[in-house]
Amino acid sequence: MGHGAAFGYTAILVAHYTDDQGNKMGNDHLSWIGSVFGISKICGCFIMPSTMSMFGRQKTHLITVLPMLLNWLLFVFGRSVSIFITARLLFGISAGMYASMNSMLIAEYTDPVNRGAFSSISSLAVGFGVIWVHVWGTVVSWRTTAAVTIAIPVATAIITWFSPETPSWLVSKQRYGEARKVFTWLRGDGPRQRKEIEDLIESDKLKKETSNLSNAESKTCLTKLRMIKKCMLTREFYQPIFICVLVAIIFEFIGAHFVAAYGHLILKSLLNKNEPKDVSWHLNYLDILRPVVNCMGVIILKKIKRRTILFTTALMSILCLLLLSSYIYTRNAYGFNQTPLLDIFVMSLMTLYTVSHYAGYYPLAYVLFGEVIPLEYRGIGSSIVIFSLSICSFTVLKTCPQMYFSIGVEGSFLVFTVIISVCLVILYYILPETKDRTLLDIEKEFRDKKTEKPHLEVKVRLMKPN
Repeated sequence: MGHGAAFGYTAILVAHYTDDQGNKMGNDHLSWIGSVFGISKICGCFIMPSTMSMFGRQKTHLITVLPMLLNWLLFVFGRSVSIFITARLLFGISAGMYASMNSMLIAEYTDPVNRGAFSSISSLAVGFGVIWVHVWGTVVSWRTTAAVTIAIPVATAIITWFSPETPSWLVSKQRYGEARKVFTWLRGDGPRQRKEIEDLIESDKLKKETSNLSNAESKTCLTKLRMIKKCMLTREFYQPIFICVLVAIIFEFIGAHFVAAYGHLILKSLLNKNEPKDVSWHLNYLDILRPVVNCMGVIILKKIKRRTILFTTALMSILCLLLLSSYIYTRNAYGFNQTPLLDIFVMSLMTLYTVSHYAGYYPLAYVLFGEVIPLEYRGIGSSIVIFSLSICSFTVLKTCPQMYFSIGVEGSFLVFTVIISVCLVILYYILPETKDRTLLDIEKEFRDKKTEKPHLEVKVRLMKPN
């Protein structure tokens, strides 16, 4: 919710920001404030694996709260654009660490049957964060909006402090007894739950024993580099990462962040209004609609297969963007006025776009990030995915104001649909179905058949008494 508020805060600055001399913010400063967090987000995602391995999931999540809190304090007390950019850099560090952890935490805490629903709740919270700042920004100043938003990271710290560590991390540290206790507290003590935790423990023991067999061969730096190279060429590493990178590209270009950040500018162009603040209530309507359809996403992810959701909702979103783009080109070509009836037409398309995106693809992306990456490579794999996500986020948010000025919102939508379409075609051929499958079962889906024999030979050796 805190990060949703930060994503949506740019729109408040677009509509209401003025400095002490009454000057509005220029497009260049606005694009930097809207996008610069993507740079520091890269730093956050690469800090995360070592921090998470050392301190665990729960304590690392607690660490992410501090830069988020400083971000809002700088907006409350800051008086210059440079301070605001510093605040966004701090937010980026928090966002990078959290983005790498979010899907992982949900996947490791929750039952496979309920994993999709919990991921939808996560995206629902992002929607509530956007509503929080947009509604507050409509009735109070942009600085007061930042002040009241401090409550969100404070609440996050309290909740995280009383949360347990994940069973998967406890297993990776050979704290098997504690892992069983936490797993039972989270999931219950039925036969299926006991089998899942015991399979996870046995898999970890096998990996540790296999690792011990090759310790003598991995002491030199050159050997370690060769092992890393071999790991990166393994199908169970590169294919899930490639899938997640494609999902991340679609996630950004389909509108995960640029609608919340530049919603005033987009609706101003679509509805042909004079000032961004003239569409504040139109944007608030879409903000309120977002969590409502996210609730639908909880049911959809629980009932419908992942591939069906991904391709259906992504294609619906593309169709809406193409229709909106065609409408603006037609209006500009024939020069007709924007009537109330045409306002309803545009907002109907935006409603369909919001429903298709936020009820399907948006929460699904979080689910796939947590399900697809194997546990053995989850730290570095998540960092690579969030690195790609950060680059896409920075690129989209930094260039959007300039693209709107040069080729218009309609031209930007066409560029985005081409990029999304290419990624969807590739995913159609390589994305497996993951609904209701355990993380271990999904991991086996990507395992290179050529490496199965060596794994089995090691397992047979370990079973021998001598």
